[in-house]
Amino acid sequence: MSKKGNLRVINGGANEPFPPTRVLVMGRSRTSPKIEGVTFVDDPEAGFDVVAVTAAISRSELLIALEKGHQRLAPILDFTKKLGAHADYRVGRLTKGTLEKGLAAVRPIRERAANMVDFSDSPDAAGLAALAIAYTRDLPIEAEREIGDTFVVSYPLLSGSNKIRVVLESLAEMGLLDRRKYDQTKICGYCESAHLEHGEQCPQCHSSLMPESSPAAKNNKGKGMAAITCRDCGAITSEPLLVLACMDCGMATPAEGAEIQNWYHYDLNEDGIAAACSGRLPIMRLEDMLKPYEQACSARDFLLIVDNSLKIAVRYKRPYSVLNITLANADELRSKHGPKAASEAFSNLLEIIIDQLRTCDLVMVRENQIMAALPETKATQAGAIMLRLKSRIVQTIKMRLHMECTVAQGERGLKLLKTLN
Repeated sequence: MSKKGNLRVINGGANEPFPPTRVLVMGRSRTSPKIEGVTFVDDPEAGFDVVAVTAAISRSELLIALEKGHQRLAPILDFTKKLGAHADYRVGRLTKGTLEKGLAAVRPIRERAANMVDFSDSPDAAGLAALAIAYTRDLPIEAEREIGDTFVVSYPLLSGSNKIRVVLESLAEMGLLDRRKYDQTKICGYCESAHLEHGEQCPQCHSSLMPESSPAAKNNKGKGMAAITCRDCGAITSEPLLVLACMDCGMATPAEGAEIQNWYHYDLNEDGIAAACSGRLPIMRLEDMLKPYEQACSARDFLLIVDNSLKIAVRYKRPYSVLNITLANADELRSKHGPKAASEAFSNLLEIIIDQLRTCDLVMVRENQIMAALPETKATQAGAIMLRLKSRIVQTIKMRLHMECTVAQGERGLKLLKTLN
């Protein structure tokens, strides 16, 4: 479990003067305490450093304001004690004294956030925000059940979104977060939502049931059985089908056979801290871009299939080539043009390469490396493909891509393939 104080120490406190601070006030406040160096704004797009919530607002209103101001990491001061989303400081009333204490309390968060790379335009912004929030607050990402709803699990530190689970699981798979088992919930069999409620259906027509008075109900009075009449087909039953009705897609899943989903707490580790501070995830995401294509393979499958196919081709003296492209300046492109623009360029690069391949060819991506297997293709033919690729890339992609390219056939292809090991 994550322990407070394990991360980098940030100095700051009430004894030091406040740095210039713009406070976004959300809600209504009759007075704005006068504090040297502190100004108040009510428009997120005007820019702010800290959020002060002075009246009841929803989680979505808070998140929209943070996104508009490009300040996902801004500390949140709750002067209502009613904010459903995460708050870094809570007190019941806004005064000069409580605001000064709140600003002093969140100074370490502000200083950590100020040293981080801006990831607002990154295609991985959701994941980077989760890591950065955990880092700047020096807290684990804890799961909890929603009050009054036994099915819905949320993450208060991330302002309660239950849909962030997919992002957190992806970060855990990358090795950036460590899981701790929390609980299990049943999920919708159609859309996999955990936002469910108990319901009953007619065993005859599967319509939703409501308790009704009926002769059968009167006859069974005092016998411990409540009869229900279906309003659609008229059937009377004392054993309705128990279902879980999905509040998102409207479908019903039999309660007995509903799928179980595991939920976890997540602890930020050293790799996660490095990713948060650098503003990029360790995976280029070329792998994800490749998924829609028919020729795509995982690195493991590519190695197994192509190694076997190459050995057969060598034995029977059939042409079989391997084409390898290494994008040597990937990190430079991200730094110079930004992660979003770089991601679009990488996507265009993959599209150009795939367009030159046949359905029988295979391709895989790992970090900055792209490798294609071309059965029944001589090295000279693969070289010609490479030249066409370079020409199209220069014409289509405006960024200067430094690509190191290699083409190998037969035994040389097997040696090239070993670079995947």
